[in-house]
Amino acid sequence: MRARLRVEGLQILRILIAAAVSWQMCVWLGAQSPPIFAAVVPLVAMRDQPYSAFNLSFDRLIGVVAGVCLALLVVRWLGPSLPSVVLVLGVGLLAGVVLRLGTALNIQIGVTALLVFADAEHTTYALARLWETAVGAVVTVVLSPLLFPPNARRQFNAELQEVTEELVGQLEGLRARLSERIAAADLVGLAERASATEERARALPASYAAAQKAVRHNPLRRADREPLAGLADRVKLATELAREERWLLDDVANLSARDDLAEHWPFAARELALVLPPTVAAIRVALYPEHYWGEVALTVIDEMEAGILHWKAGDPQALSVVLRRPIRRMEIALRQCVQPASRPG
Repeated sequence: MRARLRVEGLQILRILIAAAVSWQMCVWLGAQSPPIFAAVVPLVAMRDQPYSAFNLSFDRLIGVVAGVCLALLVVRWLGPSLPSVVLVLGVGLLAGVVLRLGTALNIQIGVTALLVFADAEHTTYALARLWETAVGAVVTVVLSPLLFPPNARRQFNAELQEVTEELVGQLEGLRARLSERIAAADLVGLAERASATEERARALPASYAAAQKAVRHNPLRRADREPLAGLADRVKLATELAREERWLLDDVANLSARDDLAEHWPFAARELALVLPPTVAAIRVALYPEHYWGEVALTVIDEMEAGILHWKAGDPQALSVVLRRPIRRMEIALRQCVQPASRPG
């Protein structure tokens, strides 16, 4: 519960403040009855989405406004009856197919329209709720980016760090397994985890673009724009490294189980294990340049390249050639990312 409250507590507070402001605005504007719909709008529309520009569910916001308008028209035309209820639901759900930004059907139009039938004075009720909803919508849109906005930069940094730690951890795990001559089945499990990491890494560019959009449209996150823009090379690098690491671990899992390679496998595995520590260090350098920068980064990558070349000179066998290819591609990607970098001011 404490973990949930840490995540959702601020979201609850955002909704409460927006609902209270919407209600009070309607009271000041002369609401004759409790302005329920003014408070409903932030309740259904505000979301704790770090990669949303306004942290709003716009399909629900549209649904509230459209639902009140739909109910007002139908009630004045047919009055409260079974046909009007069916018509409101049918039109509302069909409209929900079009008036949505996500992938799910927007049922908010139908739900809101049905609430109009809860009052005996349907027309008066609907007219009052229409302007109250408009007030709530305006207040929600204005306050959403200002009330404790989710930190898109911090959220994305956490995602990037998680992928980085998985990349590093899997290579360190591979080195330990190669040194201890673990069974092939354990290497297969490691390869499967690398495949899952690649999927997460491939999702980083989309999350990165969404995070940039979120901070660009939020005046309170202006300071995050430049630091977030500086992550572009690292996002690309993490995706490339995850792909090559998955290839490497797939090759290790497959080739280690082949009987025709059993004679040469111990030597190739030993050489691979020797080149993995500088590879891990190079990944940390490239993906955490705040801690390692400039000449330090290039030195570590040079050590990685030296290990690859030493392995190549001492073992030209086809097995080792296959294992070296993804390592070599990782070294090239790391160098391209780090070389133009300089220590930030």
